[in-house]
Amino acid sequence: MAFCFVNDFIDSLGCLAEGPEEIPIRNSAALIIQVTGSSSPIVFRDLPADDPKQRRRDIGLAESRLGWRPKMPIGEGLTQTTDYFRRALSAKD
Repeated sequence: MAFCFVNDFIDSLGCLAEGPEEIPIRNSAALIIQVTGSSSPIVFRDLPADDPKQRRRDIGLAESRLGWRPKMPIGEGLTQTTDYFRRALSAKD
């Protein structure tokens, strides 16, 4: 799964580039469970026949021509995103 934190994505739009980090789905699920404090189980299913084996995008062009590279580590981005939604949802109550 490819992730790019919103601030990095916005920066990339200014550079006309995209730069996600490739993380296995299992690791992504475990990180999301950890960051959110969820007790959800990780459930494994067979992959669809057309499932791509690699999702990481090549950011070499953005790096070489624009000097752009993502700055936000995935764990910190998920933490900030989770905190934002917790605040937004509690404000509605």
